[in-house]
Parts: sequence; C-alpha cells; structure tokens
Amino acid sequence: MRLLVLGGTRFVGRAIVAEALARGFDVTVVSRGESDVPQRGVTWFKADRTVPDSLQPLTSTAWDAVIDTWDGAAEVVAGSTALLARASNWYGYVSSRSVYRWPMAAGSDESARAVDPASDAGYPAAKRGAELAVLDRFDGRCLLARAGLIVGPHEDTGRLTWWLHRADVGGWLVAPEPADLVWQLIDARDLAGFMLDAAAGRTTGVYNVVCPRSQAITTSRLVEACVSVTGGRADPRWVPAALLARAGVAAWDDLPGWIPPGDEAAGMHDCNVSAAVAAGLTCRPIETTVADTWAWQQTLPPRSRRPLREGLPRRGLSAEQEQAIWWLTR
Repeated sequence: MRLLVLGGTRFVGRAIVAEALARGFDVTVVSRGESDVPQRGVTWFKADRTVPDSLQPLTSTAWDAVIDTWDGAAEVVAGSTALLARASNWYGYVSSRSVYRWPMAAGSDESARAVDPASDAGYPAAKRGAELAVLDRFDGRCLLARAGLIVGPHEDTGRLTWWLHRADVGGWLVAPEPADLVWQLIDARDLAGFMLDAAAGRTTGVYNVVCPRSQAITTSRLVEACVSVTGGRADPRWVPAALLARAGVAAWDDLPGWIPPGDEAAGMHDCNVSAAVAAGLTCRPIETTVADTWAWQQTLPPRSRRPLREGLPRRGLSAEQEQAIWWLTR
C-alpha cells in the first residue's frame, strides 16, 4: 500500500507511521521538520502545509490512502483535500469527539449534533471545519475518526505523562472519587491500527474511536497502574469530587483526563463506540499502555520526560493545589 501521512513525526502521526512500516507499507511523510524528523524507512517530503499549494508535487503520485493528523485551522485541511482529491483513493482524518455540541448526552453515538464552524469557535469548530472539508472532496471515500482522550508512548499532551510523573515523585497522591468512575481512552497505537485497517479495507464513515465502556478503564485501574509501574512510592488518597471542587480543581486539566460525575463534559467518557468495534477497533489494557509509556519515558533525559507540544497549557495539580486539598481533608 502506498500511504501518505500528513504529519507523521509526533505522537499519533508517529504511531501511524510506525505501524504502517511494520505492515510493510510504502510510507511518505509530510512534515516541516521543526519538531522532529520522520522515522527511518519512510520517504520524507518536507513542506509547510500552511503555505498554499505546498503539496502540489505530491499530486503526480497515485496514493492508495492519505491519513491526516492536522489539528489546526480547517483551511489547511481544505487546501490539502482539494489538491489530493484526484490523487488518492481514500482519505482518513484524525478528528476529535470535541466536535460534538456540549453538553454531550451520555451514551450518544455518531449521530449526535456537531458544532457549526460558521457560528462556533476554537478547537471544536476547527476540527469540525476540517471534517467538512474532507467530506466536501472525499465524500463516500473517507473516514473520520473522532478520538477522545489519546494516551500512550510519545505522548506530547501532558496527560498520562503527568500521572506517571506524579506517581514517581511519591508521597500523598490525590486520587479523585469515585474510584470506579469509567474513562474512555484510546492508545495512540490502537488508533493507528484502526486507521490503517480502515485504509486497507477502504472503510468509510464517521466513528467514535475510544475504548468501549465495557472494558472498564476506571480511575482506580489508572491510578493503581501508574503507582505500580513507577515503583509504588505514591500513596493514593481518595478525595470526594465535591471537596476537589472546593479546592478549585478543574475537570480535565488539573487532574488530567478526569471528569467528575455530573459535569457537562461527562459525555467525553460515556459514548457509544459500537460502530468502531464492528469496524474492527480493538484496545489494549490500560496497564499495558501505562507500562509502555513509562518505559518510553525512561529513555528520555530526566528534564524531558514530560514533553509538551508547543502552545498547550501545563497540566496537573500545582503544589499549592495539593496543599489546599491536604488541608481540606484533615
């Protein structure tokens, strides 16, 4: 398979390229080369997609599939799809469950209403605008993968890496109740496998791509896995969600990925993924993802073990927040 990956050097794109190479695909990667260079074994087309017509030289090649990981302005995806519409048989776009209007209904599927790029703003509108650009040029021969919380080796969003870092520090570790609260995550490598299977099989449509709730990734499993793999130095102390709210702990970012029950964003961890499962989605245990992410972190210099993509806020509780929670729980 001749595969073109638009953005294949960081996190999700890197996972897609690694899996594609393992499958014996002929892979070409488009990147600027600013954050990293592509893995060995690929053809590198160095280009800045924000420059109009920068991908024009690629239109002379017949691509079996294109996978796009862009997470910025929708106009960039519109430009890429316009240029590649005749050059590729299939287009896969890594989108986000953020495209759904909030509050997300519990258990909703892909038919839930999405934001309107014409009237909404920010990341959700950009992602939805990109989806519409793909559909405009590749309708009937594209796949939109609406991923939720993505974790795993080479993560650059500061979520699972924060939990591992904090567990490694040891001592009193804030663990948010209820312990059995279900999280829907996706390992970047499982997302990559789903996208590549879809590319090979010409699977089309829109899919929520996170692990099924039936796999029961709970807060306790996540915390226990992080504590265990880092040597057991941390002591989880379970704190009620109401007390965390009093301490000013914000959902999603202060305890990365955590969304308390009843929060307007709770639907991020409560969606229907039956369509993706039927299309072949499989997810590895969270303990495997945690262990592999920790192993990767050990290969980095100590000061670089919590890589964070430029422009993203630093995630996790501050020392001041932890102190406030400690006083509230005395």
